[in-house]
Amino acid sequence: MLMVQQYHSIHEIDPEFIPSLEVLLEEEVPHWSLLVKKHDLAPEKEMFTYFLFFGPTHNMPVGLAHVCLKFLDVDCRTLSQKFKFWNKDHKHWKQLDWDLKGTSIGMGIFNQKAGTSSNKKIHDTVAKYLAREDIVAFNFFNHKTPYEVSTIQDVRHYFQKDHYHLCPLTRSVNSYQEYLATLEKESKNEIKKQWMELHKIHGIELGEYPILSEAPKSLPFNSSQLEFWQEMGGQLLTFNKDGEVLGCILLFEGKNGNFFFEPFPFEAAHEAKVSDMLYIQYAILKFFEFSHSRKCHILKNLNKLIFDEKEDLAFFADQGFSYKQIVQSFHSKLEKLRAPL
Repeated sequence: MLMVQQYHSIHEIDPEFIPSLEVLLEEEVPHWSLLVKKHDLAPEKEMFTYFLFFGPTHNMPVGLAHVCLKFLDVDCRTLSQKFKFWNKDHKHWKQLDWDLKGTSIGMGIFNQKAGTSSNKKIHDTVAKYLAREDIVAFNFFNHKTPYEVSTIQDVRHYFQKDHYHLCPLTRSVNSYQEYLATLEKESKNEIKKQWMELHKIHGIELGEYPILSEAPKSLPFNSSQLEFWQEMGGQLLTFNKDGEVLGCILLFEGKNGNFFFEPFPFEAAHEAKVSDMLYIQYAILKFFEFSHSRKCHILKNLNKLIFDEKEDLAFFADQGFSYKQIVQSFHSKLEKLRAPL
């Protein structure tokens, strides 16, 4: 049987739990401080609850779930409700979002020590929210199949939507050259062609800055960004031509061989000499240089990449990446609230 502790601020979580939580989230975020920053920069209308789950014989968390409650910023009352001007219940109406933005954990993430009781604990926790009158909309994200909520009363609107989260490239060979050999012939030849054009035709060189403070001062990042990335141990990979940086890749080493990369192209898209594919390939090339690397993650805005259409994954699938499916299930009790906030 799992026990649960809840926290309404990420700053309330005991620091001794953070190493265990980082291991739980090792394939989702490179560093716990990234979640702290997201928490601190969230809009005032959003309230968070963090659920930490503990086994009967463990004093470190074996599971994590996250809930966001959003106050409605639009008036969703019917005309008859507006006539009852003395009733202020609508000022407390909220939408529940059950996920951790920028990750693919869905309703929660647990390690093997959690056993089979994790689903029941999530169900019990959900039930408490379903009973609250101030929550008028529910936005669940879950793996493979939608979360079944048969006890929501008076649902006016309901829909399901698939989302496709990019999975990391898992290391299955020893070198970048061996990785290229695993790709389809067409993809492999295109990558080799682009590398050749990069060097021989465009004269572009690769650069590396393991220490961010030594990176070129001309980069279009403000000091607070660079300081935050440096706190997380960030590095930069660059594409250089004639002393100019055409684009860069931000690199973070996470836990247990997980490496995270985010591309930043600086060229105008219509005249770019460095293709989108080469940003991914430079990240993969660097990934294979670390002997202990296990999984290569691609980020955008320091979040996992999410697509609404499966076809949009083709660019990454051609380079060896896979995906996981998350199903969004939205329920609204209000006639005027037809979609999530």
